Amino acid sequence: ARLLEERLGVRFEIVREASHADVIERTRQGGVDVWMAAVTTAEREEFMLFTEPYVEFRAVIVVRQEETESLELSDLSRYRVVGTKGYASIDWLRENVPGIEITTVPSTADALTAVSFGTADAIVVSEALASHYIGALNLNNLKVAGQLDYVWRLSIASVKEVPALNSILQKALDSIDVEEREA
Repeated sequence: ARLLEERLGVRFEIVREASHADVIERTRQGGVDVWMAAVTTAEREEFMLFTEPYVEFRAVIVVRQEETESLELSDLSRYRVVGTKGYASIDWLRENVPGIEITTVPSTADALTAVSFGTADAIVVSEALASHYIGALNLNNLKVAGQLDYVWRLSIASVKEVPALNSILQKALDSIDVEEREA
């Protein structure tokens, strides 16, 4: 966000919500104009415009350490899966794993904690988020048990009512070179 602020000569007012679902609701009510990291979905395209993706994260399956198997997508139908409410990956899992049962919670931290404490068996999450929260929350009893073909392609989303904003954000993203994006 800071790099975009510099490129655009603006200052973003950062709004923090308790959950992803709260962000969606606040956006629909007019209280949020831009999401800095969003996956494009048909539902979101009803009220948001998206830049081209600027970063990608591969999905992994995270389980407790005592799980000895390497897991694949089809294995998830045998597990109590938890996910973050409103995340695009929930719909993808339901479409691609027949019979899967998914419990949703407000945040990725809540989901990983549920797996750690045994109220769920697995979560599909980006490796980056898993690493961050496992370290930040000291959830040392978790591990990656498999990688999936699902990839989060993150874009910047902006409200549809201001289409020029999407164009401005895309031009700012385009001005950021590869090294700066990787950093």
